[in-house]
Amino acid sequence: MKIKTLKWLIAGGLVSAPLLHAQITYVDADLTNTLVGGNSPVAEGNITSPDRPNGDNLWAYDNDSNFANPTPSDGAVWAGGSNDTGLPELTTTMTGLVPSGLYEVYSFGWTAGTTWDMSAGLQSGTLTQFRNGPAGRYFPLGNLTADASPNPSTSSEVTINGVTYSFSAPLETSEDNRDLYLCVLGLTFADGSGNIPVYINTYDGGDRTWYDGVGYRQITSPP
Repeated sequence: MKIKTLKWLIAGGLVSAPLLHAQITYVDADLTNTLVGGNSPVAEGNITSPDRPNGDNLWAYDNDSNFANPTPSDGAVWAGGSNDTGLPELTTTMTGLVPSGLYEVYSFGWTAGTTWDMSAGLQSGTLTQFRNGPAGRYFPLGNLTADASPNPSTSSEVTINGVTYSFSAPLETSEDNRDLYLCVLGLTFADGSGNIPVYINTYDGGDRTWYDGVGYRQITSPP
């Protein structure tokens, strides 16, 4: 897949200068659109579900969570524990996009403080490590919503670097001591069938990874 960087993006590749509002479409990473090491997920086979990670070197698909999107009752998170090593790469494929259309792509995870992390990217095996950074590409949304005092807190929009982003559906952005965070993965073109794969793994030598889903916005008028 062809990946292109546009120099007119500012704030670490987030938005163009004239942009004042944009909508991000959230796509939940679930058992129907996510592969584990290139294979379909199989409970108690190549993943554990609904159990949390237990050092068995398998991804856990926790669908009994009270903080996952798209809503706490319908969502799930992919969890890799701090004692799990060498986990296979996850591939979540976004479908139904404009064939060959240009998109900015995001991944979403959960953190408590600054120690929970993930690796993510648009090319298999070439992932960026996100833990409280890199600056301009990592945003804890629970700290950015207008009112994060309810517990849990749900938001329909967030403002980053003066740009208001609305979500296609409200997202839970904080719960207890946890915050949802957004990672900016960059720009890429959908393939001829309107698909974009996103690649996820744990952070090398990091703490736990709680991966929730991905998102996109179409770039329609590059200058």
